[in-house]
Order: sequence, then structure tokens, then C-alpha cells
Amino acid sequence: MGERERCFIHPERNSLAPCHSCGRYFCQECLIDGKEYYYCREEQCQLVMNQENVRFEAAPKSNSILFEQKWRENAKSFYRKMSIILGVAWVLLTVFLFIAVPSYKVQHPVWLPVLSLIICLKWFILAWLIRVTIYKHFIWERRIVRKFQAGQL
Repeated sequence: MGERERCFIHPERNSLAPCHSCGRYFCQECLIDGKEYYYCREEQCQLVMNQENVRFEAAPKSNSILFEQKWRENAKSFYRKMSIILGVAWVLLTVFLFIAVPSYKVQHPVWLPVLSLIICLKWFILAWLIRVTIYKHFIWERRIVRKFQAGQL
């Protein structure tokens, strides 16, 4: 067998794997399992293993923070767009009501903009409910999770 296939400390034993830090081959007794790789017992390699462990423990926290940040950005964009759309809808609905309802049949024409505002607020609440339930849980979260898994975020 070649030199690389033998343990660095115990040359009479076959090696299991190389140390991820120093690259030397070691047997199962000489290696320590890190979160992702094997490491030998040397001090420098142990420091690298500890850094890896800290990085792996922090990764889920940073992913959830990034996920929440992306969701907040998406929410701001959603509410900005909905405000513009519903503002335009309110104006158009008010104009339509003034045109469609003859003024002689309405005793208080001030109620027409209030009525159209109530209708637009109902649309806003409906859009918000759709966003919070269906859109969040079935569309957007799945898209973000796929991007996380693909390493695009």
C-alpha cells in the first residue's frame, strides 16, 4: 500500500480519511468528527474544527434572519403596490359612482366617496388576508426555500 493510505501516527494501520485542515491521513482512532469533515488531534487542526462548528451552528440562525428580512422587504413592496392600486381604484370608483348615480337621487353626495373608500378597504383587507395565508405559506416561502437550497441567497 502507498504512503498516503497509512495512518500518519500509526503506520501499521490503514487510514480512514485525511484531516481536513492539514491534509495528512489518519486512522479512525486518530480522527475526530467535525460537523462536516474529519480532523486530527493537533492543536491547529482543532482550532479549524472549532471554527467550523461555530460556523455551522450560526448558519441556521443567519438563514432565518435573512429569510425574515426578505419577507419584510417583500411585505413593504406588497403594501406599496397595494396602496397605489387601491388609491387609483378608490378615485375611479368614486368617479364611477358620481357618474352612475344621478345626483338628484342622492341626498348627501358626500357618502359616495365614503362608500367607495369602504369598498376599497374591503379589497385591501381581502388582499392582505390572501398575502398572509395563501401567498406566504404556499408560494413565496417555497420559492425562497428553493433559492436557499440552491445556494442562490
